[in-house]
Amino acid sequence: MNHTHTARAALLTVGVGILAFILFDVFPTQELSLTPSARRQGVTLTTIHGMPFTRTDDSVRITEPLAHMRIPLHRSVLGKRLMVRADVRLESGDRLELGVKKGAFWLDYERRELLRDVRAPGERGAVIHREVIFDLANAFVNDDGTIELMFFTHGPDEDRLVLSIDTLDIRIEPGQWNVATLVQRARGGIRDLIRRPSV
Repeated sequence: MNHTHTARAALLTVGVGILAFILFDVFPTQELSLTPSARRQGVTLTTIHGMPFTRTDDSVRITEPLAHMRIPLHRSVLGKRLMVRADVRLESGDRLELGVKKGAFWLDYERRELLRDVRAPGERGAVIHREVIFDLANAFVNDDGTIELMFFTHGPDEDRLVLSIDTLDIRIEPGQWNVATLVQRARGGIRDLIRRPSV
């Protein structure tokens, strides 16, 4: 009886250990940026029709409500998180969101608010730094191994929206809290197996 419970507990522990190894060692951190370097892969912001936005003075100028980019992942989204750091200037518009695509429908995005009610003179056109984190567990992965991000700019006059992105750094890394949650659940399962009487 005790041998059976011990074997089950050992198998669960080994399984959790293998998964943690995969998340932390096999899938290293991936870094991307508007300004590519030896360490960071370059990304391009485009219209929803795939046309790149104009880049001037180390800044990307966006004049449409939606700005899209594809991120090459080529691996499972299990246990990953995406961190975005951006310096933005909302010159026209009231609100800015960033989203990660989560379904096949072209506008199905999990969104995070970056700027809200940008109407004060000191905020309009000022460089504002923002950081957001997405859990990629629910991200939609395209057939080519990419995931998609979208900037959503809102304002009363969508024909006159202007957003400038000075810096955009993206980091994909193992989501440590996912592993911690998994370990906690595994421990709970191990306790249940040990306490459960054999049939």
